[in-house]
Amino acid sequence: MTISLNTITTQSALNEQAPATQKGTSLGLYRTFGYVGAILAGSQLKTIFHGGVTNGSFATVQRYTLLSGLLLVGLYLLLLQQKQRARAERLLNA
Repeated sequence: MTISLNTITTQSALNEQAPATQKGTSLGLYRTFGYVGAILAGSQLKTIFHGGVTNGSFATVQRYTLLSGLLLVGLYLLLLQQKQRARAERLLNA
């Protein structure tokens, strides 16, 4: 239920933010990368649990999850820094 609501709200937000000339492209890319991500995640789980479910395989999933989360936080901080830099430049040029 939660994943479905997340998908719907994310698509709605993307629909509101995308320029009218790029709505089809942006929503198509959103869904495409969602499907590619699901395929990659399924393949990764198949590879990790190929020998059965063990403590070691759960630890591997935990490491991948932690690294993915850290990567996303790092990318978010870079984006935030770029936005702040652009805002500061606009204020200086105004």
